[in-house]
Amino acid sequence: GSIARRSVSRGTKSYSSYDGDDTDSINELINNALESGSVDSEPKSHISFSESVLSQDHSTWKSMTAPLKSTTKEAQSAADGNIKSLDDKKSREKSVVDSFFKKVISVGIQLHLNIPPNKRHKMASQKRKGKLFLRFGTRNNGKFEEPSFVWKDAMENSTPTMENFSLFDISSIRKPSVFELDSFPMASADSCFFVSRCDGNSLLFEAIDNVQMTRVSSALKGIVAKMTKSIITGDDTWITQMLASVHGSSGDEYIVTATTDVTDHLIKKSIVDEAYRKMRAKQVSVR
Repeated sequence: GSIARRSVSRGTKSYSSYDGDDTDSINELINNALESGSVDSEPKSHISFSESVLSQDHSTWKSMTAPLKSTTKEAQSAADGNIKSLDDKKSREKSVVDSFFKKVISVGIQLHLNIPPNKRHKMASQKRKGKLFLRFGTRNNGKFEEPSFVWKDAMENSTPTMENFSLFDISSIRKPSVFELDSFPMASADSCFFVSRCDGNSLLFEAIDNVQMTRVSSALKGIVAKMTKSIITGDDTWITQMLASVHGSSGDEYIVTATTDVTDHLIKKSIVDEAYRKMRAKQVSVR
């Protein structure tokens, strides 16, 4: 947790022109962001999935700390049974997410990428075979870059295609609507899901069938959620595994620096920048 707290402090201090009152306003807006975020079935360009995870954690904490109402023994027994059932479900989901995480940082997950037609370049709609990986460990100007999903083309005798998008830029992972599929005539409706980004762009991936689509899309949501929580709480387990997949055992020497850098990326993208925009908008509206 200490790494995360240091990063938040650095993030708020990076706006050096603020006086004490402005800093208090940012902290207040950060708390408001944690309360107002949500995960929608439709993509929103102004909120990332990572920020939504933070708001979900806050809501869960509020419900867990709410005063308990007096109940009968039968009601309490039923409630205890529901809690156990929920705990069992979460345990199974955690196991699935951990399994997919190990796969996506090593051998990858097999997925087709549906590409819409491009009339300007006279290109027809395509369905390309490939694999999705999660990569982390590259540095830019001495600083570790954000963890990113990378889809690599596996088709032979063709021009290679690669898609790269930051884990922190994902705004939604969802099934496409019937109307959206009109632009993808080769896609199988029951096996597809969109990964939408905060910049408004989306990628339509396709699994081998509906069951696999549900598993993969749910696992990807779980990976984004767990990665976000791990970074905020200072748990470097996954970061260590990702570094090892790229640098081997030598990745251990970068753990502290990598964890600090990736925490800075998350704080800047998910909370502080949003709080800064809200504060400025509030100031403009008052003038």
